[in-house]
Amino acid sequence: MRAREGPKAGRRTIGEMALRMQVRQLRGLIWVATLGLAALAGWNLWTIVQRMRAKQYEPKSPTYFEQLIGSASGSIDQGEVKLPDWEKDYKPILVETPINGYVKEPPKPVAVEPTEKLPAEKKISEVLTVTAIASAPDNGGRVVVKYKDDTVKPTKDEIVLKVGASLTPPYDYDPFKGRLKEIRPDSAIFDWCGKDVEVHPPRQEDVAAAPKPEKAAPGAKFDATLSADERAKLEQNKEQKKTVSYAPDSYVVGTEDYNQISSDAEGYLKEARLSEIKNANGQKELTVGAIRPNSALARTYGVQSGDSLISINGEPVSTKAQAYSYVREHSDLSKYVVVLRRKGREVTKTVLVNRNK
Repeated sequence: MRAREGPKAGRRTIGEMALRMQVRQLRGLIWVATLGLAALAGWNLWTIVQRMRAKQYEPKSPTYFEQLIGSASGSIDQGEVKLPDWEKDYKPILVETPINGYVKEPPKPVAVEPTEKLPAEKKISEVLTVTAIASAPDNGGRVVVKYKDDTVKPTKDEIVLKVGASLTPPYDYDPFKGRLKEIRPDSAIFDWCGKDVEVHPPRQEDVAAAPKPEKAAPGAKFDATLSADERAKLEQNKEQKKTVSYAPDSYVVGTEDYNQISSDAEGYLKEARLSEIKNANGQKELTVGAIRPNSALARTYGVQSGDSLISINGEPVSTKAQAYSYVREHSDLSKYVVVLRRKGREVTKTVLVNRNK
């Protein structure tokens, strides 16, 4: 019996020794904490004594704290004083924590209404025109399209598409999902609103039959008669040094800008970096190149890269020589009506010049 009790007694002795060591460690910690508190209390007492000797210690009266509370009364709105809330302030910290095995439920999905309104369904003929087709075996050709809608922002007036290419936003997603599906010798097949739509380029006879802008007779002047409102705007802004815009795409040239244009009209137009190109129909066009955003034409008159100059005061313009010649030969007018083509649409700009100087 004693031999069997030996190991148990040994194990009991080791457990008792471990417990005694833990108790000693706890007593040591308590002793150190007590010494720390005593040292802190002694230091505070010594500080009070030193201040009393230096007459820097002012004992507080029994009513000091009552006066302090009374002076602060009313300084805080009662509506701002809120008692702690168990659900909001304590429960997330004490109960809903991972250390307690709490697993937060994922938030329920909330249906969000689309902020962008989808465009209404249109016919593809209302959106674009196929200006040219270059067919090749195995659908290796290209199609040139021109958009009619100002909401699209292509990099050029006309865009070249290959088979499989999507149309420019917003016509590349619902409900249109526009995409070039197939190229044929005389037409292009588009995937439009889930259906195959065939689009033909304009026939040569239709292009030839299209009305062309009337050219002014040699020596004839454009009817630059000013309206009553235009006369009023000229009189109102006659002292302005810089060009001002009195209405959308309508401007009164300032005195300083007028002097600059008069002295070097060709140099002023060179900021637009005009270039003569041929469009898809083989016709010449005078197009604005990569114009700088801070240039006078862009900043003052809103000229943009890719704009094509159509006419000045009804006079068709398709070359640099025509543009420079017209400006030189008609430098006495008070009104210039400039027609531009931008992304398939015409933009008319009216420029007034005060000649009564």
